[in-house]
Order: sequence, then C-alpha cells, then structure tokens
Amino acid sequence: MAGAVPDHRPYRAATSDCWGSGARRRTDAERAQDQREWAQALATGEWSQVLAALRAQVQRDRQRPPSLPDPPPRLVAPIERATPQAEAADQQLTLFAPPPRSSDPAAFQLTTEYRGGRADRSKCTAAARPPRRRDPVRRRPQPGTTGPAPHARVTPYPPTKGTPLTTTPVLLPLVDLPKPEPYGGRGLHQFMDEALAEVRELYLADSVPWVIGYSGGKDSTLTTALVWRALESLPPAQRHKTAHVISTDTLVENPVIAAWVGRSLDSMRAAAATAGLPVEVHRLTPDIKDTFWVSLIGKGYAAPRPKFRWCTERMKIRPSNKFIRQVVDQHGEVILVLGTRKAESQARARSMARHEAGRVRDRLSPNASLPNSLVYSPIEDLTTDEVWIALMQYENPWGHSHKELMALYRGASADSECPLVVDTSTQSCGDSRFGCWTCTMVESDKSMKAMIINDDEYDWMRPLLALRDRLDIEDDRHLRDFRKMDGRLLIHRERLVHGPYTQDARQDWLHQLLTAQSRIRRTGPEHVRDITLITLEELREIRRIWVFQKHEIEDTLPEIYEDATGEPFPDGPISLTIDRDRAMTEVLREVCGDDEQMFLTVRSLLAVDKAYRSAGRRQGLSEALEKILAHHFTDEDEALEFALRQRQLRGQDPPQASLF
Repeated sequence: MAGAVPDHRPYRAATSDCWGSGARRRTDAERAQDQREWAQALATGEWSQVLAALRAQVQRDRQRPPSLPDPPPRLVAPIERATPQAEAADQQLTLFAPPPRSSDPAAFQLTTEYRGGRADRSKCTAAARPPRRRDPVRRRPQPGTTGPAPHARVTPYPPTKGTPLTTTPVLLPLVDLPKPEPYGGRGLHQFMDEALAEVRELYLADSVPWVIGYSGGKDSTLTTALVWRALESLPPAQRHKTAHVISTDTLVENPVIAAWVGRSLDSMRAAAATAGLPVEVHRLTPDIKDTFWVSLIGKGYAAPRPKFRWCTERMKIRPSNKFIRQVVDQHGEVILVLGTRKAESQARARSMARHEAGRVRDRLSPNASLPNSLVYSPIEDLTTDEVWIALMQYENPWGHSHKELMALYRGASADSECPLVVDTSTQSCGDSRFGCWTCTMVESDKSMKAMIINDDEYDWMRPLLALRDRLDIEDDRHLRDFRKMDGRLLIHRERLVHGPYTQDARQDWLHQLLTAQSRIRRTGPEHVRDITLITLEELREIRRIWVFQKHEIEDTLPEIYEDATGEPFPDGPISLTIDRDRAMTEVLREVCGDDEQMFLTVRSLLAVDKAYRSAGRRQGLSEALEKILAHHFTDEDEALEFALRQRQLRGQDPPQASLF
C-alpha cells in the first residue's frame, strides 16, 4: 500500500500553495467567504451544515487553471499524517477529531494544511517542527486490557536520524449525515393536533387561571396562538377560566417593536371580545420610580453593566411578578404559560431540565421564584425552524400578520435574510434579538443597526443609536461622583469606586434625550411624529428627585426642557420660593468660586435646613447636617487618602468592592 501513495510534491510546487488551499492562491474575498461559511456552520452545531460548507470549499478548490498538472488521486483531506507505520494506520479520520494515538514509541508527526479557515500554511514540510523529547506519560491500564489505558497521552519521540518518512493521506469521507426530521417525524399538522389536545386537556383539568407571557416575538406568538386556538375549539360552556395575556413594556423598548406589540395587543383585545373568549390583555409598565430614565437621569445610576445590572429586575421582573402575585392572591394559584424552548441555549436547556425533575403534575414545572405558581411550556422541544414553519403555515388567530413579524426579524439580521421553508442546513433568522434600545449590556445594538442599514424606512432611529452608543462608555469615572449614593467611600485596587452620575452629567443626558426626541418628531416619518422617549410623569419624578433628594435647588429641568424642545415645560414652579432659592445659589456660586465641593456641601446644608424649617419640627436636623459634613472632601485625592487611613486604623484588608 505504501507504493500506491501518490507523490504530490510536483503539484504542490507548481501551485506554490499548500494542497489544502487549492490550486491557486485565494483572494481576500474568497478567504472571507470561507470564514463566514465555517462560522455559520459551526455556530449551528449541525454536522450537515459543516459537511455542506466543506463540500462547497472542495468544489471551489477543484477549479484549477488548465495548465497545472492534475492533483494526485484521493488526496482530498486537509490533514496529512507522515509516519513509517502509515500502512497499518486507519485511513479514515473523523472531522475535527484529535490526532490518532499510538502506543508504539516509534516517531510520528502531523503535517496540517488548513483549507480555508484562518490562514493557509503554505510550504508545509514533514519535519519542519519536531516535537520536544519528553518522557511518555503512562497510566494504569484498565482491568482486562493490555497496553496503555484508553485516552492515555503518549508523547511521540522525534524521528530517528536517517529514517525515511512517507506521506500518507488521511481521507475524509464526505458522507451526508442523517438529517433530523421536523417535529420528530410527526409532521406539522400532527404536531399541531397533539399540541392543541394537550392544551385543552390541561385547561380543563382545573380552575387555576392562566397567565400567558407575550412579548410579540416568534416564540410567545406561537404559544399564545396555541392557547387561543385551543380555547376556540372548546364549547363556550367549557371556557370556565380566564387566560391573562401580559406584555411588559419597559418604556425603552425598540420603538418599532413597541409599536408592533401595541398594535398586536389591541387586535388581540378586540378579537377576544368578538369571539367571546375568556382572554384578558394587560400591558404592564414599571413603577415610575423604577423606569430607566428616572433611575439613570434622576437618581444617577450608571449605565447597566454585568456587575451592576439594575435594569432587568426593576423594569421587567417586578411588573410581571406584581401582576402574578395579584392573581395568586385572588385565586390561590396560577399557571404561567411561557414560550421558552430548550433549543434557545444550553443554559436554558439545563434550567428547564432541572425544573422538569421537580414536576408535580404532567408538563407543569414549579416556578423557583414565585410561590404557588407552575410553568407550562407547550413548545419547549421545538427548534427555531420548527417555530417559523408553524407560524408561516397557520394564520394568526387575532388577525396580526406573521409575515410582518418575519419581516421584522429579517430586518434585524445583519445579512437581511430569513430562509425558512428549506431544510435544517439553512440558517434561520430566529437568532435576531430585540430589546431595550438603551441596553449597554451588549457591545452594540446589532438589531437596530441592521434595521437602519437594511431599510431606509428606519433611518429615523439613528439619533437613538447614537445616544445609546454615548451611554456605553467603558470608563465613565469622569462623569460620576467619587462617593457612593449614600456618601460612603469604597476602595477597589487602591482606587475609589465611583458612584452616581454628577449633576452636570445627568443634566447633559437629559438634554441629549430631549434633543433626540425633538429631532425625530420634527424630521421623522409621519407615524413617529408623536414618539415619546421619556414621559411627562418621568420628567416630573426626575425634577422632584433633583430638587428634594439631591438638593439641587436651582431647578434646572424646565430650562433644559425648553432649550431642547423649544417649548415651555408644562408644569409651573415646583416650589413657591424657587426664585429666592435660585438667587441664593447664584450668590453661593460666586462666593465659592472654583471650589465645587464646597459649593455642593453648603448648598446641601441650606437645603436640609430649609426642609426641616418648613416641616415645623427641628428634631433630627443636627444629625442630618453632620452626615453631610462627614461626606465633605476638597477633592477625590483627599477622599482617597482619608479612606486609606481609615482602613489602616481599622486594620482591615482592602474590601474588594464592585467597580460599579
């Protein structure tokens, strides 16, 4: 067999490139195409897509100039193995498998030639990089076996001087792997019949009300449609309990998606009343004190970060949990119907499997965070493609277009493609993600960028994207106070941990937000001329926090509003003595000069004294004034020196506080 090994060196010399790279050097465009194909194939985890990408590259490599000699036969694998024992070696190598192991101390080497991928290693030779000589790692053999144990690591020795090496190709069989059939081979209609029967059975089993989570996305849309169709198929007498459809609006959702969800909820509410279904639609919003802009501009919270993720709990979890607890208080128990799927991520699959182990009823899992609540996930075993196929084959029961939903996902994908009814080797657009346009938990808002690039209709969102990028500052220490919200000093790696945004930073964020809102209202399309990025209720709460909690008695919000929008602020003075307070701060600013910390401290002392005087009781005034004076420092350097000295006096180790 060794004599049958073809000699491919003349061909390799003629092409001036490694065999794995084809008969000609690739252009940058071809390399980029190969990288995209491999990335998409590996990201899906489907072997059929990996093999398809490899097969496509092999076909391109076969397009060689006619003047070049024919390649040696059967040399098609990107991996070669050079060893004197090549005749006895297995000629089949699984894709991406580890190199073959040998218990023979004789030498072997691997010559790897990369096809596509990152870089083509040209002019690869058999003995270019001999491995270091190491002692073999021997492990205890398994009972009943001889030789090294399975998976034992045997370090090869370098080839003996003068030993001829032969090069034997390791062939990669391009065999199609079996493709999983959609819906487990049952077919779409059979799946829908079984799913509707299951929903009806669970609905009729008890009198516990249902709460359906609806976000407007593909998964929640299919879940809500299943429940809707199941209720439609029941006689009116058997529709004995209410199905509450809840949708949480954070008030900073992507405006396009928020408008879509709003129209869908209106259609759902009207269709349920017409059909006589026991479906109640609820649009939930966070409490005014927990909204994004009240927290960031009013209180001064820094933009969300992985170590300071304050937004999700306040804006999404609390509103829905509050509603669910109200239902539990009325009925004693609740069943949550969610569109979660195991195929979304490995973490989601592990979480759902963990909850399945504690099921007290068939298909109902306990909710770890809410007592007296069970979770039902009717589409938990579906893939993304199966979800889209079901949506495209069945019309929306409350009259909203599934094709428009698909268009939203397509527009939010970077490649502007959304192939659906093909096969499992095609990537679906289901990986698009929509959320808050202000989100700084991700590197960039890819969905909004894609919508702006793919469709000129969404060009009006550019001011939102620009403001979001300005919020996402890697190091924003210059915008934040060196003290925490309560005045404490925290040290991390011999530096102070900065706290809330300063007054100037908060005023600047508000001005930029109102400017973006005014620009969209003035230059945007007709359907967004009444867009609201920040509500009047939020502006009133921000104004109250600035004046009465942060003692910023200048009351600058009305001036910022009028300067950014060109319109006067709807409300009047927040206090009858506001003009006198402004005059006082002007005099104080003149007296303090450039000493900003002295100005802030004296202003706070005056505001606290005024608050206690107007309350009619002076009890507690001394403690409040002492607290303000205790947090006064000339600058950050003095505060850091004080904090280090206090830590040394206490004899404590430096606290590893969060950077945020």
